Amino acid sequence: MTKVHVLAVGDFGTAVADRLFLERRDIAVTSDVKSSLEFSSVWPEAQVRILASWRETPRLAELLDARSADWGTTWFPVVAEHPRLRIGPVVVPGEGACYRCFRQRRSQHERDSSHTATLHAHYDASPAAGTAGFLPHHVDMAAGMALDVLRRVEAGETEHLAGNVRHWHVLEQHVTGARVVGVHGCDRCRPRPVDPTSATWEQLARDLAPWPVLAGEAASSSSSGPTAAPSISAHQ
Repeated sequence: MTKVHVLAVGDFGTAVADRLFLERRDIAVTSDVKSSLEFSSVWPEAQVRILASWRETPRLAELLDARSADWGTTWFPVVAEHPRLRIGPVVVPGEGACYRCFRQRRSQHERDSSHTATLHAHYDASPAAGTAGFLPHHVDMAAGMALDVLRRVEAGETEHLAGNVRHWHVLEQHVTGARVVGVHGCDRCRPRPVDPTSATWEQLARDLAPWPVLAGEAASSSSSGPTAAPSISAHQ
């Protein structure tokens, strides 16, 4: 069975992770309840990762996307974006668009993308900000759609699944879907050859850094010391 790692953010994310664990006992859950999720070096081994969150977490999603590209790991978010629940995009390295391309495409098609950019910047700066309320059937729907993605991944349908995004409108009770088209020239999902003599050290530097190292920027350690490692629940 596929090894699955769920990163749970907020009460909604934790509820979704708990619901998934009822269906699949092989799932490992990392929670943000006691500490940060930012150090990927302590994440459990997995073939698929799920980010279950009560609202958009841009910086953590960027980290997951970068690690997905580095490790060749499929991942997808399950996010409450009131009044919708979003599942996806399903990021399959080498077979479709990455999360960064999704954000760029969303910005491209929104009427005023500056509103979303401002909101997401506020979320990164204010961890407690967001719409916290949810109902039990929201959790059931989120977990059910996530399980469907996992089933399709295990069935070998990644070629058709990659880049898929589904939205469930919690008020109007309907589901819509689309597929993200990768941005031309993206250096994450359209990778360029790397120098094999330096690739190993570059990957190690990214693993030890709390956030992805930007292109052309040397990795450096923080003078304040490392942050406490995230808690791994007994679900693992």
